[in-house]
Amino acid sequence: MMTYMSDRLLIRPVHLKDAPAMYDYAKDPRVGPMAGWNPHASLDETKAVIKQMMKVSETSSGVYAVCLHDNVLLGTIDIHNIKPGFQGEMGLVLHPDYHGQGIMSEAGRLCSFMLLKHSGLSAWNIAILKITLRLNASGKNLCSAMKAFSVMGIACPITA
Repeated sequence: MMTYMSDRLLIRPVHLKDAPAMYDYAKDPRVGPMAGWNPHASLDETKAVIKQMMKVSETSSGVYAVCLHDNVLLGTIDIHNIKPGFQGEMGLVLHPDYHGQGIMSEAGRLCSFMLLKHSGLSAWNIAILKITLRLNASGKNLCSAMKAFSVMGIACPITA
């Protein structure tokens, strides 16, 4: 697995040492249910999830930690189901304290570009079938990363 960097972000493989930071948002009932999983009940559960992420990352494109340059995990990007014909899926999860700052939009664009550059694919298929806007208590849009991808179009070819 690769490590990617932008002016603001560090995208790297998830490690077991990320468990306390992941548990901090994974136990939050605003996070898991929106991504299709239950809030974590314990730090041990989070450690088990990270171990599974690390195992899956051995045989797929992987699960990446999204960090600022301080290397503390703020969320994850799961890149999977890459198939011939430039198809793939990306799942994004971010600690609610960092919503509305463009972090996942930036991380998603960075991962998409780097995957295209290093995977041998000619395009990354970003199919946005439906965007459901969910607002948190402060009214911030929790799907801004998805909206950012819509301006990229359906396929993003590499132009070297």
